[in-house]
Amino acid sequence: MLRENVIDLLCENVLMHINDPAIYEIWDQLTELLSNNVDDTIKYLKSCNKKELFYLSSVFEDIALKVQSKKYIQTLYELNEKYPDLNMLNDIELAEQCTNIGNKNEFYKFRSKIRKPLGRTVLFEEDREKYEMEIISLLKENKDITCNYIMFSTDNELAALKTVLKSYFAKNNDDELFKIITELSISKPQLNLL
Repeated sequence: MLRENVIDLLCENVLMHINDPAIYEIWDQLTELLSNNVDDTIKYLKSCNKKELFYLSSVFEDIALKVQSKKYIQTLYELNEKYPDLNMLNDIELAEQCTNIGNKNEFYKFRSKIRKPLGRTVLFEEDREKYEMEIISLLKENKDITCNYIMFSTDNELAALKTVLKSYFAKNNDDELFKIITELSISKPQLNLL
């Protein structure tokens, strides 16, 4: 049952453009399904083919955040050894870091809340300013959760956040968040965050 439900969602995911905001809803559904029972998830992951793992790697950290399982992380490392050409190591390291986040429920709620307007900035250019204001408001809500969110954002999220962050820093003096963005800019120069 788990396998069929996940495959149905993966089939939708495969056909979507990476900037389609609905992709986040698919990722949320995948995360929910694969977070219900860590043993079933591990069993399923071990039976996955290469393409399934490639698409599932987008939610590794979300699952890790919810299940908080070292066994799950160890399984991901084993799968990375099995399929080294998938280059999943960054996703796995992020997932491992997510097992160390203090208030995972608050973080996860924040991440879900910010993804919708963030996706809309990509899809609806004409309304970008309205959505950017909503995102900036969310970024100001809780500094710790915002910093964790930025550290654990996917490359796609960071790319979408780029102009929002520039607006945010133009109006706010936030040394801690600026330091995180600077570190991410060094480790991910292709994103050109600053």
